[in-house]
This record gives sequence, structure tokens and C-alpha cells, in this order.
Amino acid sequence: MMKYCPYCGTENEDSAQFCVKCGKPFEDGSPVNEANGENTDKENPNDFNDDISDDGGSISIAKVVVIILGCILIIVGLFIGGHRFYMNHRSDQATANIAQTIANEDFGDDEVQVYYSKSDNTLTIKTESDSKIRKNLKEYVIYGDNQDDMNDVISQYKDFINDMYDHMGTKYKKYYTCIENPWNNDKVYIDSRGTKVDFDGLDD
Repeated sequence: MMKYCPYCGTENEDSAQFCVKCGKPFEDGSPVNEANGENTDKENPNDFNDDISDDGGSISIAKVVVIILGCILIIVGLFIGGHRFYMNHRSDQATANIAQTIANEDFGDDEVQVYYSKSDNTLTIKTESDSKIRKNLKEYVIYGDNQDDMNDVISQYKDFINDMYDHMGTKYKKYYTCIENPWNNDKVYIDSRGTKVDFDGLDD
């Protein structure tokens, strides 16, 4: 009776302890399929490979998820950092354009013109010559009988300085803002530092 090597399939004598071809030892008590030389006790190689594939697949998916999350965090970090860098380094005119858009919403269109200087971090609000605000300011200075209109201007001004806060870079949060007196540029009607009003010449 012959037996077959479970490793290489070579035919060997039934009494052989080692394969004549590959030299691998025969395990006592291990049944050998004489038809094809396969050890019926050995694990199915396909089952073993399936386990490896399953584990490998799970590890690969986990790695992909970690990589994707890492990329998302990097992108978010770059976006936040880039936005902060832009707000701290944008031009005077870019800041003035943002301020003008906000002023149009808070004061109304064609009411004021806003200028910005980064060197002294100042937002200067100038009233337009034919604006309702300038007309009310003139009446207030001359007659002093339109406090309700001035209260509206004060409210609009406070909205403006608060709305600007989120649009200023981290180095420029203490911006100075004022409504300039159109007849005397050395004087202002109201001014503030950041979102805190320092002087209010419109409130009785």
C-alpha cells in the first residue's frame, strides 16, 4: 500500500516516515487520502485565506476611514487658518468694501460712505451730502428737536459696529469707528473702540 505526501503529493511507501521528494515528515495518525495525497485533517487553505482576507479587509476599511477623517480635519484646519490669515492681511480697500456693504444694510443705501485705514485700524463713516442722516444731524445741531431720529442713528451705528466685529481679523478686533462731523472733520458725533461706544454726542 502506498501513501502520498500531504505537502507535495509524491507517492511514498506506506512505511516511509519522510517524503522521498520533499523530505517532510509524515505525522503519525494523520489520515492520508490515497487518491490525491491530501491530509484530511489539514485546515482548508481556502478557509484560512478567507479569514485573512476578512481581517485584512476590516483593517483596510478602518485605515481608509482614519485617513479620510484625517484629511477632513486637515482641510478644515487649512480653511480656518487661511480665512484667519486673509482677515489679518487683506487690503484696506477690501475691509472698506465689507464695511460699506454692512453700512448699506444698517444705515440704508446712499446714506454713508465708509473708509478704512489699517495703519491706525480706523473705520470712518462719512455722511453723504444729500443723505437723510446728514439732514437730521444738521437739524439736531441747529434745533435739537429730533432726538427720535438721533436715536435711530445711534441704533444703526451700534448695529454696524457689532456686525463688523466678526469680519475683522484677530489682530484688528479693537477697531476704532466714528461718524465724522461733515462740517468739522476734527470732531465726531459718536465713536467707539471695538463694539463699545466711547463717546455719544447724539444722546441727550
